[in-house]
Amino acid sequence: MPTLAARLAVSVAAASVIMTGIEALRARHPRMPGQSASPAETVAPPTSATPRLGPSQALAAEPEPTSAAAPHGTFAMARIHGRVVGSAAALEDLTIEVEDLARTYEPRIDDGGVFEINLPVGSYSIVASSGDQVALAEVKGLAADESREVVLVLAEGVSIAGRVEGCDKACAGVTVYVHVPSTGQQAGVTECDKQGGFAVEGLVPGRNYEITFRAAGKRHLVLRDVAAPRQGLVVILEPAASLSGGFGLVPGQKCPMESVTLGTAGEGDIMDNARFDRACRFRFQDLPDAESVHVSAEGKGWHFEIDVPVPAHGDPPFLCLHPTCREPEPEIKASLEVAVQGNPGHGVYVRAAIPDDERTEVTGCESSTNPCVVENLRPSQGVRVDVHATACESRSYTLDIHPGTNYLTSPCEGIREIQGVIHGGTGRGRPADARVRCSSNHPERPVNGFLFDLRCPERLPTIEYRFGEDGPWRSAPIAPGDADGVSFVEIAPG
Repeated sequence: MPTLAARLAVSVAAASVIMTGIEALRARHPRMPGQSASPAETVAPPTSATPRLGPSQALAAEPEPTSAAAPHGTFAMARIHGRVVGSAAALEDLTIEVEDLARTYEPRIDDGGVFEINLPVGSYSIVASSGDQVALAEVKGLAADESREVVLVLAEGVSIAGRVEGCDKACAGVTVYVHVPSTGQQAGVTECDKQGGFAVEGLVPGRNYEITFRAAGKRHLVLRDVAAPRQGLVVILEPAASLSGGFGLVPGQKCPMESVTLGTAGEGDIMDNARFDRACRFRFQDLPDAESVHVSAEGKGWHFEIDVPVPAHGDPPFLCLHPTCREPEPEIKASLEVAVQGNPGHGVYVRAAIPDDERTEVTGCESSTNPCVVENLRPSQGVRVDVHATACESRSYTLDIHPGTNYLTSPCEGIREIQGVIHGGTGRGRPADARVRCSSNHPERPVNGFLFDLRCPERLPTIEYRFGEDGPWRSAPIAPGDADGVSFVEIAPG
């Protein structure tokens, strides 16, 4: 009969065999951390019923029953598997994305459109795409240890189309962005055509999208939860907000403010800058789409830093930096109509420089017809007016501009194009040091190497030239023009 010691040895050996078998089983079927063992933990085999395909683009994902209680904890996992139905060519170029509110996940895809992914419990969207074909399935409430089967049927993508209004003319060039709200992923982008129409193709049927419209000078517009497909969508864009402001003056006081800067509140980014006008006012057009903007204004003895809220519709109230900001007196305006006598050629350009105490205000006009009219001039004395015409010699005048319309008639003295060549220099001069001019009443020009060109009055029979900066000026005759009206000058050492 075995002794007690022998019996204990046999018991220990048997226990060791049993524990080894359990560890081997655990090695083949590892348990995730945080799971508790259950003697009744068994998984029922997945259902093998073939789903019935209807007219929709995806079948509802039904859960497969399990007999285990759902564990709790960070590592609670589930499984999504299934297949994509489509042509053989479409399945060869198949892409599948599994999305939640945080990010996008990539499943394993096998031949024939079969896919699988293991991921945390929760709710997901599955999007399959191949070329212009797409399919969508929503998987709601995945539980721990659940294995859910999904079947997606590829079909042609759909579109969201419509028209944008609210522009001075047709809203051409408005950019239209389409995003998936849950992930922020861009699903499409396009621009409005010449009539303001747009269409974004290749969208998933039944999916909700967020559409953003952006255009210069307009508030950007966001439409949320627009289900595809959608046709005939009409949106109206509002003008971008503008901000006006000023510094209050007493009668006769000169504006102490100089410049103002517009930036993003809280970020310090400078977006625009302007100067105060004579009435100590400023204005910013096209404010950014932000809850508020930051205004920084500088002047002699003054500095302002202000955050200005931007309303959802309309403009912010007038920003009065220093009371009392009364409405300025209506500014008296003037205009100047310049007519060129004779044949001015292809166009007329007029430049008016209005002197001020601190700076010169420059404005002008350009016209392909005669006359050329300079608008919105400030009545002033000693205004320099330069008149340029294609076929005429340029002329300058000093005028007193009065309120209302002022008139100037400028004679057209014909000019001709002159081409020339210099063969050599004299004395200390070299061809590269030569200078030429039409006459003593015209500015001189340096010669580039040996060649030069001038535009001189037709009445002049000669041009003037010299070598070196202090050489004497000499004359060279102008040969008659060729068939194209170009005259020629040849300068040789004398």
